[in-house]
Amino acid sequence: MDWLWIIFLAIIVLAIELYRIKKPQQERGTEETANTKTDYSQSYQRKYLLTKNEYREYMTLRKLATEKDLIICPKVRLLDIIEPRKGEKDYKTLFFKVQAKHVDFVICDKDLRIKAVLELDDNSHDQKDRQARDAFVDQILTSVGYKVIHTRSITEATLNELTE
Repeated sequence: MDWLWIIFLAIIVLAIELYRIKKPQQERGTEETANTKTDYSQSYQRKYLLTKNEYREYMTLRKLATEKDLIICPKVRLLDIIEPRKGEKDYKTLFFKVQAKHVDFVICDKDLRIKAVLELDDNSHDQKDRQARDAFVDQILTSVGYKVIHTRSITEATLNELTE
């Protein structure tokens, strides 16, 4: 029975000794990390705001905008034009569902009141996951009163739909 006490005490002494040795290393590591700045200056590169197709369609839209005194806002984040209702039970979940999503173009009047949301549907919109995303975005945008227009390219019909 005495040998059990000896083993037990030896384990406690060993644990205390290991803790004393590790603690200064952990504290040193924390100070070094806190004082070390990471240089991210070489981690990123420039990117065009619009793809070639989006830019081409933007230029077509711009002609209409000039004629109709409209403003085109490209690549607008959903949280810039909608938000979950204050006090909503699942506010954070609803917030996270839209925080990283954007729409291609928001068409506004001269006072920046939104007239329509325009989505350019390329081949990626034929995929089931993208269709589900589009249905979700359309549902929430129309529920707050926005007109949503999906098109493969800007045509005369699209321009007429925007000006209605």
